[in-house]
Amino acid sequence: MQIHELNNFTGILGSDTYLAIDNGTDTSKVSAQALSDMVNPRIGTPLVAATAAAMTDHDKIYVYVGSETGYTNGNWYYWNGSAWASGGVYNSTAFVTDTTLTQAGKAADAKVTGDEITDLKSELSANVDRITSKMVEIKSNNLLFSDSDYTDGYIAKNGNVNSATTLGYSRKIPVQEGDIVRYYYYASNVFEAKNMRYVCAYDSGGSAVSASGAENVTTFTVPSGIESIVVSFVKASANKMLTINYAPNPIAYEPYFTPYFVASEEFIEDVLNEISPKYACSLLASRFRQTLGIDEKFYYWSCKSPDCTYISMTVGNRDRGKMTNEYFDIPNDGSAGSASNGYKWNLYDEHLKSVNIKDNGGYGYPVRFTAENLSDCSLLALGDSTIDSDSITGTLVNYFASKEHTITLLGTLGSGTNKNEGRAGWSASDYLTDKTYNGITNPFYNSVTETFDFSFYMTNQGYSKPDFVVVQLGINDLYGKDLTAIASTWDAVKTIVDSILSYDNTIKVLLNLPTTPNKDQSKHSVFLPNYHNLVVNYNEYVINQVNAVYNAANVRCSYCHLILDPTVDISDNVHPTTAGYNKMAMEIINQINNWQNGN
Repeated sequence: MQIHELNNFTGILGSDTYLAIDNGTDTSKVSAQALSDMVNPRIGTPLVAATAAAMTDHDKIYVYVGSETGYTNGNWYYWNGSAWASGGVYNSTAFVTDTTLTQAGKAADAKVTGDEITDLKSELSANVDRITSKMVEIKSNNLLFSDSDYTDGYIAKNGNVNSATTLGYSRKIPVQEGDIVRYYYYASNVFEAKNMRYVCAYDSGGSAVSASGAENVTTFTVPSGIESIVVSFVKASANKMLTINYAPNPIAYEPYFTPYFVASEEFIEDVLNEISPKYACSLLASRFRQTLGIDEKFYYWSCKSPDCTYISMTVGNRDRGKMTNEYFDIPNDGSAGSASNGYKWNLYDEHLKSVNIKDNGGYGYPVRFTAENLSDCSLLALGDSTIDSDSITGTLVNYFASKEHTITLLGTLGSGTNKNEGRAGWSASDYLTDKTYNGITNPFYNSVTETFDFSFYMTNQGYSKPDFVVVQLGINDLYGKDLTAIASTWDAVKTIVDSILSYDNTIKVLLNLPTTPNKDQSKHSVFLPNYHNLVVNYNEYVINQVNAVYNAANVRCSYCHLILDPTVDISDNVHPTTAGYNKMAMEIINQINNWQNGN
């Protein structure tokens, strides 16, 4: 290849002059301007262009910051003789920054970085405040560093320092209004409270306030406006203790130590509750109401959190309580009808430490049996897929008919006499919205009040007041959630209950609490290890809330969550088997019978 050497070619060659490069087989022409650019590269800050049309000077480099097809935002472009060509990403922090703060080799975006730091500081500050607010300061009862922690002499109430060979005075000690100061020393083999010869009180400016001081007192209570004191005392005796808010005589000398902070029991409990569910048991904290002939066993798996490895059950009369490895049973023969034949229970953790006790005066909660004496009635069943299955409500209709009675079921769903308001997959909170189900708008939702409105529902449907309302909700509020869902789920259920009672407070509301999953994990469609614990914790919480908020004449919890055998009465995570649905229906009948007969 031959290249003719040219000196000062930019001054010799015009813009239309070309340099011929011959490699023997091919000849290429390079413009003088292009050759000039190769020898003397363009220097300077590139121009910024938001559109391709703005790149008009072919002798310049542009950094494109637009969004047109064919151009890349952040790339630099040069004129190649016929078109603008990309030279790749322009390597300048002015145009290429990492806004995700995850890319190596890129400059961090200043604003994003600043925002992240601000958020981090805020979060850190909140956590520090949270932790410090839960910390407890541990201080020595003795404010003297040692037996020689004093200065010879004394300071009178007026702040004057005086000489005295038998007395010594303390350093300034910070105090607060209401603090009680005492001075002890060891004499006659016991600690005794002794007179403080002088107490000099100082205000926030460090000036002695004579009127606030004291002379020859055993107890000094800090008045308002005083922030520190100096105590003068007899220095001869050993094992001296100067204390604040320490009432009893010390039984031993306590040396001074530097105060330190430890986490309070409240803080530790909060942390433990955040990382794992607390221990819980959902046996009812009230008397059981049972109907003769309706068999009920209370399964440990269904009523205790799995964290609890053991549950101890006792009754007043040993013959009345049957305990097995799987369930607790009070024979349903009517002979256990006194308070002394109630029950109490205790939960133990994996170390056999007692973690949860329900004990009412030593005998627990009395059992009451009622003979079956059903009357005609009306009932509205409201809930999730457990009601939507039509199995529970169907059993109610058939059982009442077998006893030559009628139970009239209300509802916009179901068919024939088997009516209900069950909606598969619905949570309690769904009933507070205008959500639709199978194309049907939620009939309980009042668009004016924008929430669940039982009066609105009853008026629109033209129904008369039902005797009973069964609420079977909570599963879909809790499933896949954590402990924080407990309170919000109850709030939604309570809104429903309050709306029912607001319409008519003579309606009997029965809450069926969520049931626990099948004991065999292989039968779960999705295994959520926390769900079982969450359900038990929620059920215990609701039981306590119902007892605290409502009268048992109006609102009760059924035993549906206790009586299902976890191996045969639950088919999967949440759905009962046919046998399980039948047990739940009989439990509703049990509660109706007790209500109708004044128990």
